[in-house]
Amino acid sequence: MHSDLVKRVSALINIRIIVVTILFGSFYIFEIGYDRLAHPASFSYFIAFLYFLTIVYALALRRIRTNRRFVVFAYTQIGIDIAAETAIIYMTGGIDSMFAFLFPLSILSAGIVLNRRACYIFATLSSILYGLLLDLQFYGIIKPSAAIVSAEKDYFYSIFAHITAFYLVGYLSGYLSEKLHRATESLKERETVLSDLKAFSKYVVESMPSGIFTTDMNRRIISFNTAAQEITKLSHTDVAGKTLEDIFPFLTEFHEPLERGEGELQRDNETFPVGMRLSKLKDGSGKPIGLIGVFQDLTELKAMEAEVKRKEKWAVIGELSASIAHELRNPLASLKASVEMLLEKKVSGRHADHLMKIALSEMDRLNGIITNFLLYARPQELNKKPFDLNESLKNVITLLQSPETDKKDVTISANLNGGVI
Repeated sequence: MHSDLVKRVSALINIRIIVVTILFGSFYIFEIGYDRLAHPASFSYFIAFLYFLTIVYALALRRIRTNRRFVVFAYTQIGIDIAAETAIIYMTGGIDSMFAFLFPLSILSAGIVLNRRACYIFATLSSILYGLLLDLQFYGIIKPSAAIVSAEKDYFYSIFAHITAFYLVGYLSGYLSEKLHRATESLKERETVLSDLKAFSKYVVESMPSGIFTTDMNRRIISFNTAAQEITKLSHTDVAGKTLEDIFPFLTEFHEPLERGEGELQRDNETFPVGMRLSKLKDGSGKPIGLIGVFQDLTELKAMEAEVKRKEKWAVIGELSASIAHELRNPLASLKASVEMLLEKKVSGRHADHLMKIALSEMDRLNGIITNFLLYARPQELNKKPFDLNESLKNVITLLQSPETDKKDVTISANLNGGVI
């Protein structure tokens, strides 16, 4: 607001210089209205005074710092301008002066520099001074130089017409000025919002950990965010204007849009993996204007995947070890029970032979488990063989029968007829 007011006040000073110069030139170069001047020297002094006043305004402008003082300064300038215009009209014939148009210029200046209220204030001031000048001339109190005798109705019409014009100009100028100020403020707000959005968008893109780039329709890189520069170790200057294939050679194997693609890049003479998504970049109307890509350095991710696979492998080995231990424990238990019964020497010879067969069978079972484990490590073709399930059940019953079970009146009986293959 402060800078805008300074610009408007400065423009007012410059416009005053132009108007005074035109006024001076019209009289002394083109001699427009020169014959109406009774005292040309006085008019020259007055023009010089206006130039001097403009210089004073320019010097004072540099010393003013607050908005309120600028407003007062603008009011003072325009008020003095209207007083000077009244003097010029007096010196050039009063009612017959051709310079009554200067009043509307000051009223317009009030609308541009200040506001609608100022337009009405200076329209009123112009009306008072102009009306007072013509009244004094009509009653003969003052006699402008080279004035033509006019009728009473001419004075009334001139005052009425000029005052009406002053207020119409004040109204229109104030209305347009207010509209202009509102439009300017609205535009500034929108520019601020747009600037904030652009800055926010830029900050978001620059703050993302993933590399982001955009290209034109010729696949030439336009933007390259900070993460992209850190991942590739290439600056924006290094990649600007180059095609995607120049920076990402593996993209020659893919076609956009690319939902997900992986490739390798060179960085510090080392190869590292990257993952990339590539899609079309569109404007507000949905028209494609290029491509946008998002990529990440997959070095850590690949290392994590390898670590997970290694842990999964060890987990499988652990489960396999537990299963093997369980499978070994069962025949060992049977083998232990058979040997303990044989050591007690409390079984009959026939029963002892049967226990020996069971021990040998469990040893063969252990050997089979180990053989199967080796086959698992080095898979071979599956070898299926029939076996008698009743025979296995008879071996279990034999292991369960012992002198202790007989003492406890425990009887184990089995009715196994035929063979179950």
